Amino acid sequence: MKSNRGRVFLKDVAKAAGVSITTVSRILSDSGGPYLEETRLAVENAARRLGYSPKQSPAQQTDHAAQTIAIAVGDLPTLAYPTTLSYGAVFDVLVAVVRGLSGLSAVAIPVNSPDVSEAVFQIESVSAAGVLLVGSRPVMRLLYSALDPELPIVFVNPVPGELSETEVKDRPLCAVTTDRARGTELAVNHLVALGHKRIAISAAMLGTDKYAGYEETMQRHRLPVTEDLIISPELRIDMADGASMGQAAADHILNMLYPPTAVIAANDPMALGLMSGLQQAGWRVPDDLSVVGWDGLELFAHTFPPLTSVAQPYRTIAEAAVSLLAAWLQEGRPPHGVARVEPSLIVRNSTARPSKQGKGVAPPWRVDVIHGTAS
Repeated sequence: MKSNRGRVFLKDVAKAAGVSITTVSRILSDSGGPYLEETRLAVENAARRLGYSPKQSPAQQTDHAAQTIAIAVGDLPTLAYPTTLSYGAVFDVLVAVVRGLSGLSAVAIPVNSPDVSEAVFQIESVSAAGVLLVGSRPVMRLLYSALDPELPIVFVNPVPGELSETEVKDRPLCAVTTDRARGTELAVNHLVALGHKRIAISAAMLGTDKYAGYEETMQRHRLPVTEDLIISPELRIDMADGASMGQAAADHILNMLYPPTAVIAANDPMALGLMSGLQQAGWRVPDDLSVVGWDGLELFAHTFPPLTSVAQPYRTIAEAAVSLLAAWLQEGRPPHGVARVEPSLIVRNSTARPSKQGKGVAPPWRVDVIHGTAS
C-alpha cells in the first residue's frame, strides 16, 4: 500500500483509514477538529501500520527546521497558460528574497494537480515553519485546505475573487496581491489622455477587480461602457490559452462594424495574440488600434511593437509576503487579511493617439449601455 520509492504518503494513510487527506493531516498533526474517536483511532492505527511519521508541531521543531520556508508553485510557466508566467516571475523573486535574509532557507515545492498529497508530504518532510503559496489556482486552494491549520501560510499574488473561497472559520487568511482595479484604472487613464474614447476590454475580465477598475474609471471620464466594447463575450480565461484568447479577440474586432480605438487585454500573452491576429489581417498597431497588456513581463518588451502593459510589482509583492510570514513566525500572531500592492504602467509603442485614418469609429446610433453615457 506504499507509494513509489517505498515512502508512505498522507494519501496512503487516508486510503487505509477510509477518510480524506485533510482529515489525516489534521488528526496526525493533533490540530483538533470534530472527529469521532473511531475515526481518530482508524487514522492513527493506519499510520502506525504503514510506518507514517507525522510532522512535528511548531513547538517541537528544531531551530534549524523552524527557519525553512516552503514555496509552493503549481504548473510550469508557459505562453500557453498566461497566468503561470506571472506566477513564475513572482516565484523567482520569492526564492531570492527568502535566501537573501539571514537565518531563512527556501525550499521549492512543485504542486501537481489535482493530487496535492505529494506536496503535503514534501512540506512535512522538511518540517517547514511556514509556507508561501504562489497564486490561487484550484490546486493551490486544495493544498491550503490539506495543510495543518496551525501552519503559517501566506498566499502570494492570488486573484482576490478566488481567494475568498478558501477562508474557513477560525483560520487566518493572509495574502499579498496586486491592486488589479488600480492597474486597469492606470490603463484607462493613459488611453484617455491619448484621446481615446471607445476603449474596449477583454470579456475574460468580467466579474473581476480588473473589470471593476475599468468600469469605474470609464464612468469617471463620462465614457460609455457598452456591450459592443466587451470583446469576445463568449470567452472566459479558463477556456483558452493566451494565444487563442488573443486570436479570438482579433477575430471579434475584425468583424465589428464599428471597432474600438483601443483594447485592454487580460494579460500580456493575450495582447500579443491580439496584435498578431490584427497584423495578419493588415491592421497596424497602434495606428489602427492601441493595445494594452497586463502583467508587465519583460519578455513582451521585445514584441512588435513593444507592448504597453500594466506591470505587477513582483519584487514588492515578494518582499511584503516574506515580511508578513517572518513577522508571523517571530511574533506568533497571524496577520489577517489581503494586502494590495500598487501596480504601475509601462508605456511602450503599442499605444498612441487615435489616428484619423484608423479603423476605430463610433456608431452613429445609441448602443446598449451598461454604465456611463452613450456616445
